[in-house]
Amino acid sequence: MAELELPEAKTDRQRRVGLVISIIAIVLAINTALGNKSGDDEILARVQESNTWARYQAKKIRSTQTELTRDLVQVQMLHQTPDEKAASEKLIKTYTATIERYEKENKDITNDANAYKAAGDKAERQGNLHDIGDIFLQIAIVLCSISVLTDQSIFYRVGIGFGLIGVAIGGYAFLS
Repeated sequence: MAELELPEAKTDRQRRVGLVISIIAIVLAINTALGNKSGDDEILARVQESNTWARYQAKKIRSTQTELTRDLVQVQMLHQTPDEKAASEKLIKTYTATIERYEKENKDITNDANAYKAAGDKAERQGNLHDIGDIFLQIAIVLCSISVLTDQSIFYRVGIGFGLIGVAIGGYAFLS
């Protein structure tokens, strides 16, 4: 009959390392979720920036078309009667006001697009930092696991160090 082997009792050290690994895994999950949110925020900001520049372009096209129409009316004034010239001058004033309005609107649109760009850049930096934090936290889990397998505390200590670096980077990303 084969002998039945009972599992070895876990030492306090193994329990402590297991608890630390669990805590690091929780922090890793939170950091990863925050990194994913930063990625989503970046995508949203980039789409809003792109849409805003498209609005700018549409206004610029309208402004250019209005300028061309105004210039055409000015050229036609050379061959008009005084009554026709008065009507054309009124049109020119309207076109000029419209062009000025488009220019003002495009300045506002440019400011909005630049704000979306800045938000996208910030979210990208945060996401990159969360990714780096994830790497350190994953290495920490592996090193702590190795310390259980090899029963060498150096892996545990180095793993704790990597974990603290990962937490610091993730925290910095969250606060920045």
